[in-house]
Amino acid sequence: MAMLSPRSSLPQSVATGTQQQRLSEEGARPEETQPTLGFPLEFPLPLPANIAADILARSLRRAPRCALDLLCPEWSLCRRPNRALEAVLRTTRVDTYTLPCPEFGSGPGPAPAPETGTGPETGQIETAFDHDPAKCEGRGRYCILLEVVQDPREVFGGGGGGGGSLPRDLQRELVRRWAGGSVVVVSQRREPPVLGPLWARDLRRKGDDEEEKEEGGGGGGGKAERIILREERAVGLVPYEDDFVIEVGGRGGEEEEEEEEEQEKGRAAREMVCGVDWYEKDALPAASAGDAEGGTPTPVYLFGKIRHLVVNCVPALARVEAEDLGMMPATRCAQTRRNLEYLEERLEYERRAHLRVRWDAMERLETLCLDLRGFSMPEHGYLDVEDVLQLARSLRGKRLKLLVIAGLRSFRSYHGFDPEKMADVEEGTWNPRLGAWVSKKKGVGINWWKMFEGAVRPGGRLVFVDKSNADGLLPPGAE
Repeated sequence: MAMLSPRSSLPQSVATGTQQQRLSEEGARPEETQPTLGFPLEFPLPLPANIAADILARSLRRAPRCALDLLCPEWSLCRRPNRALEAVLRTTRVDTYTLPCPEFGSGPGPAPAPETGTGPETGQIETAFDHDPAKCEGRGRYCILLEVVQDPREVFGGGGGGGGSLPRDLQRELVRRWAGGSVVVVSQRREPPVLGPLWARDLRRKGDDEEEKEEGGGGGGGKAERIILREERAVGLVPYEDDFVIEVGGRGGEEEEEEEEEQEKGRAAREMVCGVDWYEKDALPAASAGDAEGGTPTPVYLFGKIRHLVVNCVPALARVEAEDLGMMPATRCAQTRRNLEYLEERLEYERRAHLRVRWDAMERLETLCLDLRGFSMPEHGYLDVEDVLQLARSLRGKRLKLLVIAGLRSFRSYHGFDPEKMADVEEGTWNPRLGAWVSKKKGVGINWWKMFEGAVRPGGRLVFVDKSNADGLLPPGAE
């Protein structure tokens, strides 16, 4: 099977599309220029990789960013344009629940060492209607600062197979530090792809229905496969449920005996994890050739190294319909109708796909910020209760230090203009039919605090960020 080159060899960007536009308008900041080292990078460095990585990593660091500045960029949650007015009207609220940390040493045996950042023995709830960016820079009480490091693959080039301007060992160490130390921001595409004529017979994959099987229609790889609303870098970095594994190195046929001989010699075919776009998932650059004796080394995928992740959505994509993806004919034929039905199914899936993550594969995840405005949007909402409940179940047991969720209780579900109370957090009745905790407070419904607290470790923080109005959901001028 002919495979495309690894996606990680393509240019990557740390900033989201909105952030890139903002930087281009403001001009590049002095600290964000590419580092210059004063010597040719194509020659081997006279320093060990870990020491050289320490030097280069400092030049790639950027000022820490507030999580609210990275999450839901259309909302401007950190640098609010009308901060004083919002504080008076209480149209934006940030509720922070610090989970209780049980007393250590209460059981038999030696007392375990407390974890860093543990909270009090009883949980605490705080509500803020104001957010001052100056306090973020000074590490104020309500700040949620995340480390930002520029992607070394963007600066020095190279990808999973090397090929950059740095020696392989140094490139590998820099990428490893970036994945584990920097916040990774992923989102959806700003605009959906355009497919062309919507009456084309090759719009879907061959064999999507029995009629095409009989007629031999389709193209073997339908154009509709390009309906991916997730960013390209998101598909490369995040392990999604629609990833698949293929075997690399198998030949079959008359060469099966030769393959068996190679397997006996330790050169067995390896498994490659690919995204829905058929590119291999981003991995650490290959180690030196001397470390790969005996066959192709098993790749170390970056999703297992990421510790801080922000997942955004593009609310305007909720309004996209199948007819918007290409040219419509003057009259709809049977082929066009079948294509539109298939495209609607693809759109329905892709609107949720950025949240369908294999969380168990992200073994080192500590900080997670999720954009769930698709649940509470006044119109064109694409997440239902079961989608959010399934997300909460899939995150259970992750032991996150910080979980920030935006938009879950916004708009019509806005929690009111009074500070949150511990009773709102702790009280609830288990509903076995829904498989959820239901709040005892009339008109509230599901107690989302109890649903998501299982994803946070003792002493960690669970934060809900919400707005009462629909500002920033649609692009300027949209009706």
